[in-house]
Amino acid sequence: MLAVEFWLHAMRDERARLLMAEQYERARTVTGELIASIYGKAGRQPPFAPRDLAIVIEALSVGLAFQAALDPAHVRMSLQAEVLARLLGLPTPGIAATPTEPATS
Repeated sequence: MLAVEFWLHAMRDERARLLMAEQYERARTVTGELIASIYGKAGRQPPFAPRDLAIVIEALSVGLAFQAALDPAHVRMSLQAEVLARLLGLPTPGIAATPTEPATS
């Protein structure tokens, strides 16, 4: 939740926003390179530019983390890996896809 607090601060403080944006850009660069490498080793082309995929992955990660923190009984953290693997057509070793079911009391 500290990340959320800093994000809110960065939206109100230009210097903090620039620093946070730089950090996200570094993460996108590393993630984009990793994506390009994974597809390259598989002899395939990614469905979108690796950098764009990195942006989508980050957005999905943040959104699902917020949802899981807010309502862990209904949103499992493994959903991110399952969705990404399926959307990107990647193998999913060790990921057991079990639907998120509402908790019953």
